[in-house]
Amino acid sequence: DQLVSFSLWARQLGRVPSARTLNLTKRPADPEAAEQLAIEPGTPIFSYTRLRMLDSEPVLVERATFLESVGRLLLDCDLDAGSVYEQLGERGIEFAEAHQTIAAIAGGAEDTSLLGVPRRTPLLEVRRRALGPDGTALEWSRDRYRGDAFEITIHNQHQLPRAGVALRSAVAQDDR
Repeated sequence: DQLVSFSLWARQLGRVPSARTLNLTKRPADPEAAEQLAIEPGTPIFSYTRLRMLDSEPVLVERATFLESVGRLLLDCDLDAGSVYEQLGERGIEFAEAHQTIAAIAGGAEDTSLLGVPRRTPLLEVRRRALGPDGTALEWSRDRYRGDAFEITIHNQHQLPRAGVALRSAVAQDDR
């Protein structure tokens, strides 16, 4: 129920987050990215693919797409050294809210190879549209988590105006 970066979330669990950037490109927006970012197809955008790790173990393939005005700031960020959200925040970009959809998918060849699991292994896909304070879409991403490495807990209560949601690592540090 809070917008928290992967890096901050991992540190809150006492884990060590890291990343390996696989690509960073400036390209024309395809129809899906254009729709999610509320721009015209063909408008320049920036996108990257990163492999995220917890304690050096690959757990997430992150594919993010940003408006050009945000994405060009990525060129001055160290994408392998921590949270992109934190680094963009230092450059004046505020991610105020996100709309996220979580689904179970069968892992394809590229994702499962990067994550070191067999092809068609269940993965959790999180599709996220992150917005700035004025409601402008800043980022559209598809993140694919190893299904055996995470669990989601949702706490609902009739009297509360919102649910409590927690994502935690399903693999304890001592279980590896």
